[in-house]
Amino acid sequence: MARKPVTLTVGPRADGRNSSEAVVVPLGNEGVLRYADWVESNRRLVDKISGGSIGYMHFPDTYLGTAREFPKQFLGQTRKQGLVVDGRCNNGGLDPDYRIYSPQGEWIIEGHGVEPDITVELDNRKAFDGEDAQLLQAIRYLQTNIERDPPRWPERPAFPRDR
Repeated sequence: MARKPVTLTVGPRADGRNSSEAVVVPLGNEGVLRYADWVESNRRLVDKISGGSIGYMHFPDTYLGTAREFPKQFLGQTRKQGLVVDGRCNNGGLDPDYRIYSPQGEWIIEGHGVEPDITVELDNRKAFDGEDAQLLQAIRYLQTNIERDPPRWPERPAFPRDR
């Protein structure tokens, strides 16, 4: 039934009185909904723990998905004191022309990844219970750095007026 119109009868009574019909088209799978829920849950967690001072955004890939999502996620958070930019669980991208080689001519990026600045040990039990140790560490890191060196916003010049 996925992606094919389905007529639903909805109403306040089991006998069908006072009901109405609605035509819906079910999704092919719920992955899009689960992803949106995961991103929104992370955004809310960051907002709650930081008291609204830190924003959150996720890069779904390194190509068109991020190009589409970036303005939606970023523009509303430009006045936050910090921003978690989450690249975990992303679908990669289109980068065949950007290979990096060592002086010996070896392709040095593929299959290795990037060394983390901060290593976070994961506790399987806590992860199973829903704790995201990496996200919590990112929030703590930003809070520490914001406290140590708060961001300073540039002064906005007065709007020019014709004389």
